[in-house]
Amino acid sequence: MRQTGIVGWLLEREDGVLLGTLLGTVASILVSVVTTVAVLSAFGQFEHSLSIGLPIAILAPVLIAPLFFWVSLSLLVELEGARSQLERISMIDSLTEVCNRRRFLELAEREIDNAGRYSYPLSLLVVDPDHLQDVNESYGYDSGDLVLQRIARACAGTTRKGDLVGRSGGEEFWILLTHCGRSEADAFAERLRVHVRSLIIDIGTCQITCTVSIGGSSMPGSECRLDEMMVQAS
Repeated sequence: MRQTGIVGWLLEREDGVLLGTLLGTVASILVSVVTTVAVLSAFGQFEHSLSIGLPIAILAPVLIAPLFFWVSLSLLVELEGARSQLERISMIDSLTEVCNRRRFLELAEREIDNAGRYSYPLSLLVVDPDHLQDVNESYGYDSGDLVLQRIARACAGTTRKGDLVGRSGGEEFWILLTHCGRSEADAFAERLRVHVRSLIIDIGTCQITCTVSIGGSSMPGSECRLDEMMVQAS
């Protein structure tokens, strides 16, 4: 679970561990001093023991609190980093660094809800690399992976802010274009086809090119259904 409040604020800062250690130490000193004064006053030993109790109340937190808070906050930072990495892995396709299947479907359904609420059109494109199996057989699967990476980069680099790009889990890529009707989607698909065709992919032993086939489906926001769009676009 993501940290909230002052701990979350500290974890978001580059100097959060140092600042948290300082604040924690100061707070510990204040609590220790107040507690010492209260206890001495309650037992009627305030004037007699204050000269001894007050230095101890200050010195003990100064020695103990920095180590405690430094270690605790450092562990929280590591935990937050691991959580963020795990969250990213669960959403991003590790090979192509676009949305994985689950994340794309989740965001696409959310966008379809918005399209229905605000009445704007959506278009879905299915991008399928041509002859990828031939590349795998001729040059190896590493070369095929490189082709997928370059196509994914082309898809992500061509889209606008607000559009979604995802990998189906196999060779196909999905692109959801927001505020985009049929004519705009056709124009986008043609630009993407031309862009991919112009790529020169260096696989080490030689340079190769690739092409893609693109299917599309466009619907007004009030009629958008993701499963129907995928069937039509395939």
